[in-house]
Amino acid sequence: MPRDSSRNLYITFGLPRDSDTLRRLLEEATETGVALSQVVVMRLADYYRQRTSAPASADTSPPRASPVTPFTDTHDLQARAAQAAAAWTLLDEE
Repeated sequence: MPRDSSRNLYITFGLPRDSDTLRRLLEEATETGVALSQVVVMRLADYYRQRTSAPASADTSPPRASPVTPFTDTHDLQARAAQAAAAWTLLDEE
């Protein structure tokens, strides 16, 4: 799919090759057959969706990482990746 720079912001980021985060993202991408970039977008969108839907609390400590739940249903993960991409569009419009 060609890049649409008028609609999307494309970024480059790095993760340490020996990090647990990269290992887990790669495992999920491999298990589900979804591209690593889509898994990253989905997880990032999930993170912010979870933060904005959580009730406000007096706790000012940084959010704790939630465990990654592996998906066995590739269709479900692909649908969630599409939803994550759509969520970014909504965030961009705000």
